[in-house]
Amino acid sequence: MVQDLRYPNFYKSEAVKKIGINYALSFPVCGENETVLAVITMFSREYQDYNLELLNVVTAISRQIGQFMEKRKIERDLHKQNWRSLLLADIALRIRQSLNLQEILNTSVIEIRKFIRADRVLIYRFHDDWSGIVEVESLNPKWRSSLHTDFQDTCFQSGYWKPYQEGRKLAIDNIAESDLSECHN
Repeated sequence: MVQDLRYPNFYKSEAVKKIGINYALSFPVCGENETVLAVITMFSREYQDYNLELLNVVTAISRQIGQFMEKRKIERDLHKQNWRSLLLADIALRIRQSLNLQEILNTSVIEIRKFIRADRVLIYRFHDDWSGIVEVESLNPKWRSSLHTDFQDTCFQSGYWKPYQEGRKLAIDNIAESDLSECHN
């Protein structure tokens, strides 16, 4: 009998006795680099002796399952990547189909909001003094619109626009727990 030393009382537990399990075999499903992707566990009410041949067959099956799982994950990732590329191409095409700037901006925020599943996407246009106005906006109907609202953002007025001019991008996973600069607190 093979018994995992981390679970020496497995067969003595009340749950196992109640169900009537007399044999259990667990083995990992590994991908490349021996990364554990899953665990397959078999139970039986019949007593079984340790069988090296069975263990070898199960190990071979688990390798096949691991390869299949990794292949499916790669396929899903590629499908997702292809879908994103097609969606971005579609957005770009819709934007290019118009010569009207306001229509291009509106289409942009609508399509970007759909693509990233955001509650609000807006374009904030700067005035000469780095104050600005919400030029266009796409938002969840539950949100209050800020369209055509003028803002005196002292952060941008004090030079915070410079990193963006140099290509800065900003993503914040949890604004409440972020360490935004004093400028934005």
